Amino acid sequence: MTKLDDTKAYIFGGANEEGPLKDLYELNLTNLEFNKVKLDQSEVILPMIEMHSAHIYKGTHLLIIGGRSLEVGKPLGNIAFSD
Repeated sequence: MTKLDDTKAYIFGGANEEGPLKDLYELNLTNLEFNKVKLDQSEVILPMIEMHSAHIYKGTHLLIIGGRSLEVGKPLGNIAFSD
């Protein structure tokens, strides 16, 4: 989870029984409600990933570092960046 400000935080990726995910959720910190953010797959280059670090850069960009992809146990050595 990465916090944008005092009102919003974001959760990206994770995993279920089928493997890593490419889901993005926004958490409203005022009322603790989650909303799934709809991603335009033609514009998003973010990987399906788990066990990574996510950061908000300049308030508008999501920076993903490291993690593990669909190939179980194979670490990622790259950085993904999206706005």
